[in-house]
This record gives sequence, structure tokens and C-alpha cells, in this order.
Amino acid sequence: MKKLLLIMLLTIVGGVECICKAQNISREKQEQIINYVNCFYTARYILAHPDLKQENKGIKDNGIDTISIEKAYQYAKLDSILKANNMQITADSLTKKLKDRNVKCLKNSGLKKSVEIVEFVYNVADTKKIEKFKITREDERELERKILSYIFQDEENSEEQNKQEDEEVGETKVQEQNSEAGLPIGFWILLGSVVFCLVAGVAVLFFKLLNREHELDNKKTSYRNLEKDVDKLKQKNKELDDKIKKLEKDSKEKNKEKDKEKNKENVVTDDTQQEVVNNTVETEENVVESPMELPISEEPVAVSKPVFYYADVDVSDDCFVRVNENKTKKSVYQLNVNQRNFVLIDDEQLYEVKLSRVGGSGITDACEVKGAYQKGKTVSVTPGKVVLEDNGKWKIVDKAKIEIK
Repeated sequence: MKKLLLIMLLTIVGGVECICKAQNISREKQEQIINYVNCFYTARYILAHPDLKQENKGIKDNGIDTISIEKAYQYAKLDSILKANNMQITADSLTKKLKDRNVKCLKNSGLKKSVEIVEFVYNVADTKKIEKFKITREDERELERKILSYIFQDEENSEEQNKQEDEEVGETKVQEQNSEAGLPIGFWILLGSVVFCLVAGVAVLFFKLLNREHELDNKKTSYRNLEKDVDKLKQKNKELDDKIKKLEKDSKEKNKEKDKEKNKENVVTDDTQQEVVNNTVETEENVVESPMELPISEEPVAVSKPVFYYADVDVSDDCFVRVNENKTKKSVYQLNVNQRNFVLIDDEQLYEVKLSRVGGSGITDACEVKGAYQKGKTVSVTPGKVVLEDNGKWKIVDKAKIEIK
């Protein structure tokens, strides 16, 4: 697309060159154009800031806002006017900058062909390097139209003057010139204006397409960056989902283990309560001779508070050697006095010390162990049965069963 527009632009400019023939702009006119650019943009910048009241007054009082190319102030005059009206910054940062740049453009331009003239006009009216002054693209287009109109109109006036001089020489010479031209000068001027409009239109279209393509490239880059960010977020979300699933799985397993232990404790408690109730009924039957003499009561049977003793690992003649009312560092078993049973104390450190080496830990004297213990495994204990003998020792009737999974 860029190549096509460039070819069209060169073709049209070539047509302008053929139609308008070779043109030469005098040094005086070149300086007038540069001075006019300085005045035009300086006025546009000040007028675009109504808050600069004194500067606006200076621009209007000196007619800089309505000045023409022919009457444009030279740089020295314009600089003195600006500084006299407290526009030192504008004079140094804008007007001088424009003057230096455009003088340089003039040195680099031949201005002998139409294409060089058009290029010169675009360069001196260009606002890319003075964007901070917020001069609009419409101002730039207006300035280009005025300069080009001035150049071609001046050419038309010079042709009219030549025509008048030819008329003074004689009708014969005029006829020869008209026959050489082949067509009236008005036709060439009209055709040149049409071609110029086409050039300007294509140039505007070309720059718009360039800007649009640049915007599309920026959008594509931003979209790529967004896609990368989305991919990173998806990866993080996936990692978080995996962690949540693992935590939920571990939580379910722990809850299942707790439910199993609670069910076992409930079963043991129910058996104990039933035993206590039976003992209470038997006691009441022994005390009361006749069931008719029992008092009628709707109060529930009281259950005694559970009492626990603690024993270490030593067992002799199926009896625990040492039993204490309080738990000590050497305690291994917990005895439930009410239920007449015992279990291995629920402690991970105790499991690691005793169950990891069952053969030499003395556990098998009171328990039956199934499975090999490793850290992280589940240990479930089925209580063993004990009775209190007359000598005050607790004897093991049934061993406790330990299952490691």
C-alpha cells in the first residue's frame, strides 16, 4: 500500500512539473515564505492559549494574527515585537527554532522543479518537531495551502505580465506564442490547480494510512503482551487449583480418620454405659427385697465421671508393673478405670520410638501389632481389657490391637 501511494504521488508531482514547467522562486520570495511561517505559527500558538492575555493583545495589536505572506515581518522585527510584549520564551523556543530549521530546509532545496517546491512547502510547514506547542494538523494544512496558492498565483501574475508585454510588441508575436503553447494559459492554470488538489489529497491520505498502520502495530504489540499476561495468570490459577485440590483431599482423609476414631470411642462409651447401668441395676436388686418397694423416679441414671491411670511399658505376669494417676515421660498406656480397658497413648513421638522397633520395645507384651510403622502412616488402636486384682495390680485380660496403615 505504501509503495502504491508513493508511485501515485510521484506520478502526480511529475504531472505538475510538466504542466507548470520549470519555476524559479526568487530569494526575496523564499525569505517571505519563511518569515510568514514564523508569524503564522507564532500567532496560532499564542491564540490557542486565551489565558495568555498580554501575549494575545501583543499578537493582535501588531496584526501578526492576520498578516499575509507579502507583509510578513522579518525575523529580527518579529523577535523584537515578541520580546517587547513579554513573549521572550515564545521568541526563543518557537520562532527562532522555526527560523533556524526553515533556513536549513531552504539551503537543501533546489526549488527549480515543481516536486522540489512541493517538498520545500511541506518541510517548512511540518510540525513534527514542534509538537510540544500543540499546533494542530489543520493549521499545518492551512499553511501549506496558503503558501502553494501564493506560489502558483504569483506564477499566474507573472504570465499575465508577460502577456501584456507581448501585446505591446505586437499581435504577431502573441499568436506565435499561443500557437507554441497550443492551449490557453487559463486551461493550464485550471489543470495545474486540479492536479495540485489531487497531490494534496493523496498526500493527506498517505499520511493517514501511515498513522493508521502505526496504530495497528501498537495495538498488535499490546495484544501480544496481554496474551502473555493471560497465559501467566492461567498457569498460576492452575497451580493454585492443584494446591486446593490436594488440601481438600488431605482434609477429607483426616476427617475420615477422625470419624473412625469417634465411632470407636462411641462404641466403647456405649458398652461402658451399658455395663454401669447393669451394675447399678444388680446393686439395686440386691439392696431392695421387693420390686414393689422401689420408689418411682423419672430422673435419668447418673453415669460416673471416667477415671484414667497411666502405665509404662514394663509388664510382668500379664500385669502392669508401674501404674500412676498422672501421666509421666515414661507413660506408654492409658487405662480407663470405668471401662476396664487400656490403649496406647496417642502420640506421634511415642509411635516413632516404640512402633518403629516393635521387637525390642516391649510393646508386644501388652499389644498385638499389625503392619510396619513409618512416619506419616495411620495408627489405629483397639482397646485391650484389664481387671484389678486383690493385690492392687492391673492384669491384662485381652491384649490391645494396633493396626498400622
